[in-house]
Amino acid sequence: MRLFFLTIFFLSSLLATPHLVAYKSKKSFSQTYQKLLKEIKKHKLKIFAIIDHGKNIQKFGKRRNHAKVIIFGSPITEAKLLGYDMRAGLDLPLRILIFEKKGETFLLYRRPIELLQYYHLPKRILQSSDKFLRNLVKKVCK
Repeated sequence: MRLFFLTIFFLSSLLATPHLVAYKSKKSFSQTYQKLLKEIKKHKLKIFAIIDHGKNIQKFGKRRNHAKVIIFGSPITEAKLLGYDMRAGLDLPLRILIFEKKGETFLLYRRPIELLQYYHLPKRILQSSDKFLRNLVKKVCK
């Protein structure tokens, strides 16, 4: 019962953060991860880095949990956005966290439209990025 409440608490805290979007995948971590990479490449986006948090955690003697951050995007779009406000480089390129918690796989990302709160960027580009990420993650999680 305690485990149930901890899971509910964890998920509700993720979903209660307005600038973060979390989706639960219907597939395993490995299947979801492979599909995410495939979809990113299908849209001809560049994968700049993949950070394997699970591997890093394991190095310190902790139980390995699958957790990776995929950092990706369009260099052209990034150049446009940075031309408006170089400070946005702190939050660009796009990134998605994929992680496993208690046998379930989740994808988490920040809404690009939220960058308007911090930087002087064109709303239409951020809205487009927001829509793209939502559709990408929904497709991957099916």
